[in-house]
This record gives sequence, C-alpha cells and structure tokens, in this order.
Amino acid sequence: MEKARKKIIKNAGISLILASFIVSACGRKMPPPGKPDVDPPVIAITQPHTGDTLRGEINVNFLIQDKSKVKWVSLLVDNKEELRDSTEPFSLSFKTDSLADTLHLIKVKACDFWDNIGESKVVEVFIRNKE
Repeated sequence: MEKARKKIIKNAGISLILASFIVSACGRKMPPPGKPDVDPPVIAITQPHTGDTLRGEINVNFLIQDKSKVKWVSLLVDNKEELRDSTEPFSLSFKTDSLADTLHLIKVKACDFWDNIGESKVVEVFIRNKE
C-alpha cells in the first residue's frame, strides 16, 4: 500500500512539472512548423522627421531589419497606401501635389518572406504646396 501511495505521489509530481512546463511555454512565441521566422520586420523612418514642412516630391528614408528577406515595403499617408516597392534596394518617394495643405501622417509598412508584416511609428508632417 505504501509503495502504491509513493508511486501515485511521484506520478502526480511529474504531472505537475509537465503542466508547469506547458503553461510556461504557452507564453513564448514559437514558429509554426515550416515557418522559422514569426517576427515582423522592424522599421524606423529616418527622414522626414515629425514636425517637418514638406512640398513637392519627398523621399521617405527608413531603416529596416528582419531575420528573413523583405518582400515589399509600402508608404502609407494618412493610413492609405500610396506606394509599394518590391524591388531591392527599396526606396519610397512621393509627390505631395494631391495632398491638402495640412498635417499628414506618414508610416512605412513592410512584409517579409514569411508574410510577417511590420509598421514604423507614425511621423507627423505638414504639407505646404501653396505659397
């Protein structure tokens, strides 16, 4: 009887350790089978800066990091995609003629080989096409 009781306690202890391991592993982001990269690209706009006043054609410069190859980048103005580039080296330039002379929000979005999508922080710029 004592032997059976010890075996039950031992099995319960193993089950508890296994359950703890499973619960702690649930908080980790594990890649699905066949998809080694689950992290989105990290993007930082380096030009223009928040508060800049722009007109005409603007170049949006950015840095991008990712574990895998980036498939495309796009320029969003006021959350609307204005331009997409899928050829390296990526570059984004945009004519401001169609924008009203007011504050606009610029963001860069990118997708990597594994379809992870990342976005930069928003840069707030003023457009002043009319003098």
